[in-house]
Amino acid sequence: MDENVAQQVRQIAFDHIKNGYGVSDGEDISQVIRNYTMSLLPEQRLSASWTLNELFHSEAIRLGEYVHQHDPDWDWGKPFDTSILNSYQQGMDILI
Repeated sequence: MDENVAQQVRQIAFDHIKNGYGVSDGEDISQVIRNYTMSLLPEQRLSASWTLNELFHSEAIRLGEYVHQHDPDWDWGKPFDTSILNSYQQGMDILI
């Protein structure tokens, strides 16, 4: 897996929570995944697409849990103080 693409996927999950409180139309993530998978050999595309989708969803869940730890009343799509994300570390399941 290309680490640059994996980082793009994590960043999009972060942007979705910061800019849309965890809600988006998903067009940006779909485009990144499609662009990458179409650069691969046909037999590699399905597994790469699955892996990137899983990475995106795992990071989104981590972000949601992180926000919820800081704001127990928060729910997806509900505004929150985005400054709590300033101490978020990608891929880490810890409360800072």
